[in-house]
Amino acid sequence: MPTPLPLGTNDLVFTNPVQYLAHQLAHPWGVGAHLVAPLLNWRNGSLIRAAAETLELRPGQTVADIGFGGGLGLGLLIDEVGPDGQVHGFDSSQAMVDRAARRWRPQVASGQLRLQLRSIVDLAGMPDAFDAVMTVNTVYYIEDLAAAFTSTRSALKPNGRLVVGVGDPGYMKRLPVSRYGLRLRSIDSIENELCTNGYRVTHVRVGEPPTGDSFHLLVASTEPG
Repeated sequence: MPTPLPLGTNDLVFTNPVQYLAHQLAHPWGVGAHLVAPLLNWRNGSLIRAAAETLELRPGQTVADIGFGGGLGLGLLIDEVGPDGQVHGFDSSQAMVDRAARRWRPQVASGQLRLQLRSIVDLAGMPDAFDAVMTVNTVYYIEDLAAAFTSTRSALKPNGRLVVGVGDPGYMKRLPVSRYGLRLRSIDSIENELCTNGYRVTHVRVGEPPTGDSFHLLVASTEPG
């Protein structure tokens, strides 16, 4: 479960709005969550779309979006797997889970979409559940990457695929919110952690310099090399 927010966090909207935004991005809550959700979909849209496309899904498959935030990825995955497939959405924010449940009420009712308050390190009890998993812009908030990638690997079917979307560390360091608790790891260190957990990894860049507003997809396969 997510760590409770410190007392007085809501006051930051007046005293330190950048820190308030950083807290909201990490764990949307309250009224602010309704503002952050569309921001997440807009700002992360290109990376989310690239991640969903890179999963190479087929109708009828079972897929998960971990840390789905504003929910853009859920809609893309629902379209890809179709009515015979199933999408699982996991997020550590109750506000985001509730929002997604309202947005896709018919799909939740039919069982095509299943939503849970759950973190990436807590996929125990779901062995070989998914054909594919994606997680976008979540690694900054994960303390133990080894545990996270072990957890996702256990939940993937043989020959499954995990796609990890992450902002370029150089770009991320320039964002004001990066001063407030984000863990900015090198792309190589994330890739090495995936390889240590038995994944075969392909690195894809999304967006290019000179703007520096670039992102990375680490496409991790469980199939043997």
